[in-house]
Amino acid sequence: MQNDRGRKRTPESAKGEADSFYRLGRSYESGKGVKQSYESAAECYAKAAAMGHSRAIHSLGKCYFNGNGVPKSRENAVALYLKAAELGNSYAMHSLAKCYEGGKGVERSYELAVEWYRKAAELGNVYAMHSLGECYEKGKGVRQSYEEAVKWYKKAADLGDARSVSNMGDCYCFGHGVERSYEKAVEWYRKGIKLGDSYSINGLAWCFYHRKGVEQSYDQALALYTAAADLGNTYAMHSIGSCYFYGHGVPVSFEKAAEWYAKAADLGNAYAIHSLGWCYINGKGVEKSYEKAVELYEKAARIGNSYAMHGLGWCYENGKGVKKSYAEAFRWYAEAAEMGNVYAMHSLGECYEKGKGVEQSFRDAVEWYRKAAELGDVKSMSNLGESYYYGRGVPQSYVDAIRWYTRGMEQGNTFCMYSLGWCHYYGKGLEQSYEKAVEWYRKAADRGNGYAMYGLGWCYYYGRGIGQSYEKAAEWYAKAADLGNSYAMYSMGECYYYGRGVEQSDDLAIQWYIKASEMSASRSMLRDEAYDAEMKDDLIRSD
Repeated sequence: MQNDRGRKRTPESAKGEADSFYRLGRSYESGKGVKQSYESAAECYAKAAAMGHSRAIHSLGKCYFNGNGVPKSRENAVALYLKAAELGNSYAMHSLAKCYEGGKGVERSYELAVEWYRKAAELGNVYAMHSLGECYEKGKGVRQSYEEAVKWYKKAADLGDARSVSNMGDCYCFGHGVERSYEKAVEWYRKGIKLGDSYSINGLAWCFYHRKGVEQSYDQALALYTAAADLGNTYAMHSIGSCYFYGHGVPVSFEKAAEWYAKAADLGNAYAIHSLGWCYINGKGVEKSYEKAVELYEKAARIGNSYAMHGLGWCYENGKGVKKSYAEAFRWYAEAAEMGNVYAMHSLGECYEKGKGVEQSFRDAVEWYRKAAELGDVKSMSNLGESYYYGRGVPQSYVDAIRWYTRGMEQGNTFCMYSLGWCHYYGKGLEQSYEKAVEWYRKAADRGNGYAMYGLGWCYYYGRGIGQSYEKAAEWYAKAADLGNSYAMYSMGECYYYGRGVEQSDDLAIQWYIKASEMSASRSMLRDEAYDAEMKDDLIRSD
């Protein structure tokens, strides 16, 4: 009888036995003190799990999730996570939430993910606090709220979660849920660096690169990006590529830029995949290949990168690396635009304006231009100005046209500068003044705008707002023509035909007329000596 009582398992002894199997499983999994073996680890976890050990159940779930020591089965993993979660294990709750968020082994449900993140967070799980903060930041399963995101990031950060510390820096950097303060962002990033967090290192590097909260230093930024990259941070790898691309802190090297983009791309960084695709589009650091670019854009687009989606739209619109398809271009632009990509919004507006891949609609074009313009896209500001100038999709209004041209001009858009000059030239919404027109044309021309170069040449040719000079007119026409302006090409033909500002030459005149004709300029197919000396709205502004 004594021996029977000795063999009887008490709750305490059972718990101790389960703990022993669990700890032995961890040893086999890590290879600490024993030869590493996922199979042995899974066996030990299974024995402890059979005794109701919640941590062992969770660990066995992870074995099934990753296929370590057991056949990979996300469904079995979810079942085990749920079992452990119901026993109160916050780590299992967090793992279960991750499965619901990613649709791994279970139907995706952001709402259920949030539910389990919240349960785990309320039990003090810092990883769940961080994940819950991300859900609020991105509006996944809950109403988007930067303030709630900050609340949960702060709780986790105060408990030492390095990623949440980095996120706090990001919130202060971009003014999400808190008043923007680059100085406070830098403080949080420095805290994260002390915890060895690569995202914090990358964040501080960004501050040095962009002179936010610290003195600008490309050298310091590059050193920090390198430190973060050494820790495997793919965003830092991508940024190092950009340093080489622009020559910030290092000599310009498109080849090294492409190498760093490729490193980050191989590790799945969508931004780097897109940037590498852009290099292939333009032949920067790699041999030009539209097909390779499309392949990369498609890969990044599948991950959800809106820039790659926009790039794919461009490829389909122009038939680069794929068969030209305005319908496909429109589809990709629309998908990227719905994700908030302002470049795609602008491109979508152009599709509606020109009827590419969709029924033409000036009204819809204006809607998308306005969305992009309100988000700071200067090209869309210019397009909105044009829409109001001509009354396309909106009631005609020179006042509103001037307002949008001015906003675009303030952001450095040269077409808006040129357009303000145009309005002064013709007195449309602004005081008629050839002198002010010349001022704006020159500002835009000095910044490389071909329309403005042509306009400045026109003013010199006819002596409008400036001393008449055929020589200077020819100079500016030539500059504009070199940029592909068909009207400037036609005007060069005129200069050579009459010998104005250049030595008379019928041969060169004909050559310029042909160039202009090939550019499909509506007035250059044949020379018309009776052509009105005034520029026409439907010519220069619709090239």
